[in-house]
Amino acid sequence: MRYDDTRITTLLAFVDDIAVDERLCALDRGFLVHYSALLVAEESTNKDKDQRFLRILRSLFTKIKY
Repeated sequence: MRYDDTRITTLLAFVDDIAVDERLCALDRGFLVHYSALLVAEESTNKDKDQRFLRILRSLFTKIKY
């Protein structure tokens, strides 16, 4: 995705907002900072990193729900 694409800027803002959430462990927050840096640098993310990002989201939403 190109950086000037609105989808990538929205995803970056979302990842940055989640990265500071105290409900996540430090390891997950650190990964989100790394993931955000990959998106800013326009480097491609691989399947494992994308799936880890989705697992972190699932974990966070589970904590919010309960």
